[in-house]
Amino acid sequence: MPVSVVGVGAFVAATLMFVTRAHSATEVVGVLAFGLASTFAERYPVPVEGADANGVSLGFVFAVAALVLFGWAPATFIYAGAYTLVALLDRRPAVRTVFNCGAFSISGGLAGIVLPHIDGSGATGAGVQVAAMAAVLYVSNLILVTAAISVSGSTLGYLKLIRSNARWTAIPFTLMASTALMLVVLWERTPWLFAALAGPLVAISLYQRTTYKA
Repeated sequence: MPVSVVGVGAFVAATLMFVTRAHSATEVVGVLAFGLASTFAERYPVPVEGADANGVSLGFVFAVAALVLFGWAPATFIYAGAYTLVALLDRRPAVRTVFNCGAFSISGGLAGIVLPHIDGSGATGAGVQVAAMAAVLYVSNLILVTAAISVSGSTLGYLKLIRSNARWTAIPFTLMASTALMLVVLWERTPWLFAALAGPLVAISLYQRTTYKA
């Protein structure tokens, strides 16, 4: 209940902040493009062996990049909105949908608190920002979502479950963080070049699916 209430409040605040403030045409197109890509990635998550969850979404890449490029409000709108839309279309349980929307929104809000304190100037600054945003999103989601799984009938204790999920998700999330850095650099150079990331994203997905099947 606390995660759902606080998180949904953060999502509403982020959405209102995004739609009521002026944005450049490039930023609006970017948010829409990232949102569509994130929704597609959320619809087809990548399976992860050993993690007590349904897999990981490559939408993490667009959430991290959006935080650095557009700020916490558009990024939270993309991150939580993509999941919520897919969950509603798939008719997933309401409790699960609201909780995950809340968890993702809290993660976006926490990242938004950290972001202004990191110097993003230069190539090194962009790398530090991406690494920090990826770490905040990953750790906060790991803590919150694992807690929900733990109290929903998992046979493992909370700490063992965190270790298990972290063990099997650390590598794919590290790969996605590096891809998010590529997305930020490409977008800052020429926005339409972000389409070039289709290859690396497909490669990550195929790698994880092959590992899972093996």
